[in-house]
Amino acid sequence: MRDYRFTNVYRAADRVSQLLIQNVIYGADAPADTESMVFRVLLHKIFNRISTWRRLEQTFGPLDWET
Repeated sequence: MRDYRFTNVYRAADRVSQLLIQNVIYGADAPADTESMVFRVLLHKIFNRISTWRRLEQTFGPLDWET
């Protein structure tokens, strides 16, 4: 057990899931339309890293399906 990391049993409590909930889905820049929300969630889950999401937003601005 000391050699392996384990997943938080409350998945919504980990850092990456909190970013997904607070910023990707319900954040101030999050679009209201369904297509953009699904796009943002899938894009986030492809990389599944906080630093990658922040870099994408810094490079491209608010991420949505249209742009």
